[in-house]
Amino acid sequence: MTSPPKGRWDFHLEETYKGLIPLSIEAIKMLALVNGGAAVAILAYLGNIAGHAPTVPQPDMIWPLAWFCAGLWAAAITFIVAHWTQLLLFQEESEKADGKSVSRHLRHEHGFMLGYLLLLFAAVAFGIGCITAASAIKKAGRSRTHVEHLTTRGPNTRPQDNAEPGPDSSRISATNEA
Repeated sequence: MTSPPKGRWDFHLEETYKGLIPLSIEAIKMLALVNGGAAVAILAYLGNIAGHAPTVPQPDMIWPLAWFCAGLWAAAITFIVAHWTQLLLFQEESEKADGKSVSRHLRHEHGFMLGYLLLLFAAVAFGIGCITAASAIKKAGRSRTHVEHLTTRGPNTRPQDNAEPGPDSSRISATNEA
C-alpha cells in the first residue's frame, strides 16, 4: 500500500486546520444568537402580554430568561477564551521554533477544553431555557383559563347558569306561566 506524497498530505492537514477555525467561530456566533434572540423574544412576549391584557397573570419567565442569559454569557466568554488559546498556541510554537522546550503547566489544550465546555454549557442552557419557557407558558395558560372562567361566569355559578336560552326555553317558560 502506498502513502500519498508528503506535500499533498501536508496541504490536506493545513486546509483542514484552516477550516476548523471559521467553523468554531460560527458555532460561537450561533449560540450567542439563539440565546440572545430567545432572551429578547421573552422580553417582547412579556411586554406584549402586559400591554394587551394587564389584568391577566403573566407567565413566570425568570428562569427561562436566566438560562438564556447564562448561555449568552458563556458564548461571549468563549470568544475571550478562544483568543487566549490562540495566544498560548502562538507562544508555544514560537518557543518550539526558537529551540526552547515547551513544558509549561498551562498549555493551549487547557484553553481548548475550557472553550468546548463553555460552548457545551451555552447549548445546554438554550435547551433548558426552551423547556422552562414552554413549561411556564403552559402553566400560565392553565391559570389564565381559570381566571377567564371566574371573570366571565363568577365564582359561584355553574356553566349552564350562563347558557343562552335555546328553542326549548320559551316552551318551558310558557308552561310555567300557565
